[in-house]
Amino acid sequence: MIAQVKLQSWPDPREANPLGLGAPLGLYISVCQAHADEVSFIPKGLAHGWPIDINFDAIPERMEKLQDQLWTLVQSPTGPFWDSAKQDVTTKGKGKANSMAGQMETFQDSQPG
Repeated sequence: MIAQVKLQSWPDPREANPLGLGAPLGLYISVCQAHADEVSFIPKGLAHGWPIDINFDAIPERMEKLQDQLWTLVQSPTGPFWDSAKQDVTTKGKGKANSMAGQMETFQDSQPG
């Protein structure tokens, strides 16, 4: 990821980071999110024994084993993410919540993790 980002970035030295780079907003957001994950979510996942590398070939079998639980979740979504998304739509209305501005306001809340 870093190699691709460097191709699209430019020098942007700052007092706290003389080697800092600037980048287009979308790229900047993805790098910030990846960095936040590295220092927050990844250590939490490791503490729970979750793998760093995903065996994508094993996913269909795992989903088969979880099919009933996944179907229940799809039919009756619950939890803090669902509650937050539902409240957002209820408060702002479907159009505004789904707009680019509405999505940017809740970008951090909707990141998979």
